[in-house]
Amino acid sequence: MRRIIACDLDSVMVDTPRYWYEWLEEVTHAGYSYEEVSHMHNFGEIYDPLMKSHGCVAMDWWRQQWLYQPMKPINNSVEVLTEMSENFDIVVVSASKAAHFKSKYYWVKHHFPFIKGFYASKEKGGIRADIAIDDRNEYLRQYKEYGVTTVRYQTPHKQAINLHPTS
Repeated sequence: MRRIIACDLDSVMVDTPRYWYEWLEEVTHAGYSYEEVSHMHNFGEIYDPLMKSHGCVAMDWWRQQWLYQPMKPINNSVEVLTEMSENFDIVVVSASKAAHFKSKYYWVKHHFPFIKGFYASKEKGGIRADIAIDDRNEYLRQYKEYGVTTVRYQTPHKQAINLHPTS
């Protein structure tokens, strides 16, 4: 039986924070640089006060039905995962909003046709895997609880929790 790699999608396979930032700037014309906000996990913390005058909130971007269709994969992600798929089964495990679930699924199938499965869950640790790649410590800790080897994909976002809990 081949070993399984569970790979997160957002910020690992596609730079969704960059697309989200671009949409927020298009709506608000706030003038923030991406470098000024990229450390944040939730851009709504600074954009929501500006979004109110437009009758929406920052998280509305995530509720678009075909959200992922115009996005491009992160540089080299297709090549790297293709190479890894020669020795491992690759599955995508991603937290997903109901509104864009289909968009995310079809985006994966289009750009990564070799992917063996797609799981939408915030309870990622329960997915059977040998190795997990994710950018969020909270999900990597879930995998660790099940004995899965974890790889943290580096992003500039601040983490809500430490990867290694302190006693």
